[in-house]
Amino acid sequence: MNAHTNAKLRTVSRKPNEIPSFSLVPWTVTAFFGLPDKVLYSQDIIGWTPFILIFILQTYLLYQLLKSFNVVPKYLLGICALSVLIIGPSFGYYLGYQEEKDYQQRGETTKGIVYKKWYKSGKNSEWLLRYHYLVDGVTYSTFSETDKDHKYKIGDALTVIYVNDFPQKSKIVELE
Repeated sequence: MNAHTNAKLRTVSRKPNEIPSFSLVPWTVTAFFGLPDKVLYSQDIIGWTPFILIFILQTYLLYQLLKSFNVVPKYLLGICALSVLIIGPSFGYYLGYQEEKDYQQRGETTKGIVYKKWYKSGKNSEWLLRYHYLVDGVTYSTFSETDKDHKYKIGDALTVIYVNDFPQKSKIVELE
C-alpha cells in the first residue's frame, strides 16, 4: 500500500462502551412516529418532546453520524440545518395525516361550549377561542382555536369531534 491509499483508510476510533451514533438514528425516527397522543397533545411541558427530538436530538445524532463519516466540516452544519427543515415539516405533515385518520376511524361528536374568547393583536391579529366539552362525565378544554370569521361568542354551542380513546384530541367542526 502506498501512503496515499493508507491515508484514505482511516479507522474511526471509539471507546469500548460508546454506542455509535448511526445506530441511534432508527430509534430517533421510531420515536418521531411512535409518540403517543398523550405526549403529542399534552398541554404541559411534556408537549415539548417532539420539538426536542426534532431540533436537538435528531440534529445532534446526525451531526455525530456525519462526523464519523469524516464529512467536510464546512458542510456539517448546513446538512444538519437542512435536515431540520426537511424533518420538521415532514413530521408536521405526518401528524396532520394521522390526526385526520384518527378522526375518521375513531371520531365521535359531542357539543362544546365557548368559555373564553379574546383578540390577539400584533403581526398576526386574530380572534381566538377556547371551548370545553363533556365525555363520559369528564370535562375537557382545548388549546386556542382561531375564529376567523369572528362569529362565535362566549356561551355558544359548537359541534366537537374527538377521538374516542383519547378525548383530549378534538376539533370544532364549524371551524373546519
